[in-house]
Amino acid sequence: MDPTIEQQNAQVQQNVNAAPPPPVTPPDMSGGQPQMPNVGTASPPNVVPHTTMMGQVARALLGHTTSYSVDANGNTVATEAPQKPGSFFKNVIAAAILGGAAADDAHTKNPQAGFMSGLVRGAGAEVGDQRAQDLMKQKQARAEFEQHNQANEEQRRQQGFGTEEQLRKAQIAEANQQTLRINQLMQGENFDQHVKEADRGRVQLKPYEDAGLKPAARDIPESEWTQFVKDHPGATSWDWAHTGVKVGHDADGKPTYEATLSAYNPTEGVTVTPELISQFKKDGLFVRHPEYEDVLKPGKKLDVSAYIAVKRADDLVYADKVTRDKNDLESEGVKARIAAEKASAAASYASAARSQAETGQINLGKTQQQAFNKALERLNQAGGDVMKLDPSDRILIGESGNKILGNLTDAYRTAVQNGDTETAHSLLSQMQSISSLTTSAMTAAKNETNTDDSRINAAVESLRGKSPEEIDAALSDPRIPDSAKSAIRKALGLPDAPARKSPDNQMLTSDGVEAPAL
Repeated sequence: MDPTIEQQNAQVQQNVNAAPPPPVTPPDMSGGQPQMPNVGTASPPNVVPHTTMMGQVARALLGHTTSYSVDANGNTVATEAPQKPGSFFKNVIAAAILGGAAADDAHTKNPQAGFMSGLVRGAGAEVGDQRAQDLMKQKQARAEFEQHNQANEEQRRQQGFGTEEQLRKAQIAEANQQTLRINQLMQGENFDQHVKEADRGRVQLKPYEDAGLKPAARDIPESEWTQFVKDHPGATSWDWAHTGVKVGHDADGKPTYEATLSAYNPTEGVTVTPELISQFKKDGLFVRHPEYEDVLKPGKKLDVSAYIAVKRADDLVYADKVTRDKNDLESEGVKARIAAEKASAAASYASAARSQAETGQINLGKTQQQAFNKALERLNQAGGDVMKLDPSDRILIGESGNKILGNLTDAYRTAVQNGDTETAHSLLSQMQSISSLTTSAMTAAKNETNTDDSRINAAVESLRGKSPEEIDAALSDPRIPDSAKSAIRKALGLPDAPARKSPDNQMLTSDGVEAPAL
């Protein structure tokens, strides 16, 4: 062998022996999550073991491969392993081929360069390729680490969101219990009370709409709500509230109404509005929870959990208030509300009566119409309290009210059939006010006119609704005792008939008997 070649090979072997591979750190295969580096302490720099060019040449020729991974601290770690048998000769051939190409190029540039120079250049070319592959491996290892780390972070975030979402759903489900409680308390309440509850619920849900959320359900009738929830899994964890009143009529044409509910599936926070604060005050939230008043200000941002907690507290206070009002009719607050409702009913009654009289829907006759108008004036002066009226006024109010209600009912059915919800709501509110007032008037009149004589009671019922002239004609029968006539007239709200005079100008009783001189 050429001494020069032997010397060069000896030098290569010496370099190989002088540069043993560094200690290898095995990759973590435990499957656990990598620990993030301590933010407070600077992480050690990513240092790839330095290898001389001749060492790279030797490793390329002697068949060592290098792989890269990233440890738990984010450092790039090189791991070397011998190639499979036969790989050495493949690399030698590859080096020779590369060397031939490099030798040709070198010979072109430097005619004095020999084969060994080309071989070394070929090995260097192989090393250059290996270096490029090393860089790619390092980059790939780093990318895999970042991807794995991001996946773990996303998993942790999803796990945290899942826990938060479960908590939110539990809060909403608990808050919905108060909504259902309020719905139960609304059973049997009048139409106006249903409207007030719907107004209240819309104020509560408005912040979701302002936040850009779309309703998950809108105006589901309470009679259909249970089936709706069954058909929509997860609907029990939506935030529900009363938002409307559905009107209609039964098979007999009598008006019907029921509450409707809407819901949102909140995922974002809301902003407190002045209307919301006003509603909370009206419900009595700040009386029981004064600490909320210091926090809840217009423009205040609340996350979903915080708002659900406040809304639930408000519903609880409101439901307790409704329960107390139902059970304590003697409280000053309830008395004031009832008085206001009576006054409103009287005003509604008078308005409907005037309107129907002008359109000719009711025709009481001139005399009775005048008496009816005066009765309406006294009713409004009494604040709608029929118990403060004379029996005659009560009877006029009651009997005329039934006629007014009949006309309003016809108009209501027409509005429902035409889909005119606004008109139907207005008419139904009027009808309920007038019905309540009429019932009170008729009940009071009946209680006062009942006697122990069934014949008088029967006569009163048969004459009820007749004009004063018709009543006078019916009672002119001389066979009816004066005491009975007086009782009947009193029961009908009429004054006693004046005594008649005989042909000789003597006062006669209703029986035609001359009255005794006084």
